[in-house]
Amino acid sequence: MKPWLPVAVLLALCTGASAETEYDRAIAEGNACYDHAQWGKARECYERAARANPKSAEALAGIAATYAQEDRKEQAIQTYRAALELDVPRSALSSGIYKEMGLNYGQMGKFPES
Repeated sequence: MKPWLPVAVLLALCTGASAETEYDRAIAEGNACYDHAQWGKARECYERAARANPKSAEALAGIAATYAQEDRKEQAIQTYRAALELDVPRSALSSGIYKEMGLNYGQMGKFPES
């Protein structure tokens, strides 16, 4: 066990802090809303997550996905691009973003870009 862990747990209990952050809650709520096709509510949650962690590629990718579901393809692609800029070094999220961008370009009839 890390020697500082009991102190961190004690501090969290005394200050009322929880292990789950506002960012984590917002992402989880966004995912739940997305799974229930509540695109606007999901986007609000992902935007809240982005405010809590402005360097989150995951939050921006969530926002982009809601735009895509609402047939706002241009906004989706712009937001996916912004998410890619934050996903450095590249993670598995990037491959999903590239796939979604390609699908959106294809749905817009922009096949060379896809």
